This record gives sequence, C-alpha cells and structure tokens, in this order.
Amino acid sequence: TEFFKADAYLQTQGTLAQPTAATFTGKVIAIDTNTSDILRRGELIGGDASVTVTVSGGTTSAAVSLTNLEATTFTTGSPLVPISYANQTWSALTVTTGAFGSTTSTRKINGSFRKQNNDGDSNTDIVDTVGAVFEITGPTQSGNFTGGFVATQ
Repeated sequence: TEFFKADAYLQTQGTLAQPTAATFTGKVIAIDTNTSDILRRGELIGGDASVTVTVSGGTTSAAVSLTNLEATTFTTGSPLVPISYANQTWSALTVTTGAFGSTTSTRKINGSFRKQNNDGDSNTDIVDTVGAVFEITGPTQSGNFTGGFVATQ
C-alpha cells in the first residue's frame, strides 16, 4: 500500500538513536486515499508536524501533532479555499531504541529518531531528526490519508 511506499522514501539517513527531551518541527506530506470520491483520491496534502520528547523516570515518550492539514489544489466554497483535513495527535508514544509507533483500527504511525553526521567527521552527532509515516482511515470523507513527515530540532 501507499503506507509502505512512503516509508521507503521518508527514512532519513543517519544512525537510529534514543533522543533526550526536545522539540522537533517539520512539514507533513500526504495523499488522500479516499476510495469513495474519485475527484479527491490522490490529492496531495500539506501541513505542519511537531514532535515533543519528554523523559520521566527513565521512560522516554513522544507526542506527535500534525496540524494545518490542507489539500494543495482541491478547493471548495465561495470564495474558494483549500479542503482541510482533521488535525492528528498521538501522545505518550513510548520511544525504545530510537523508535516509536502506535496502531489502532483507524490510525497507524511508525517513526524513528536519528543522529546525523553534521560536521563531516567519522562520528555521528546529536539526535537532530525524527521521521515517521502514518495512515489514517477515518469514518468521514476527508478522513482517509496516508503520508509522512521529517522534522528537525
């Protein structure tokens, strides 16, 4: 499915790593996967991503927020405005060895934190990137989309 295609494209380079408390921000790219509306199926969706990492009692958790999700070309209304999609949030995602995930009957997310070699030496540096793929299969017409994001500190 599109979920696995997006996974292949969004895996960032670097070494999988456990993050410390931090906030990461980036952009979402997704595609409308609604099968009942041929006009919207395949529509590109853009938005904002934010990941907040907390460490408490030796447990590392991530909270993911996808906001301002809008169609890139499909519009509605008068005046014409982009179709919007429901914000998505996941909280208290346990981060283990740099990876996190959650799966329910209508929502799926899998992601990882990575260290990049920013200064060109042979050592990797701080955890500065998080990437994830997600799949939403909601009950509403504008609730079916698949995509991913990459966010940095």
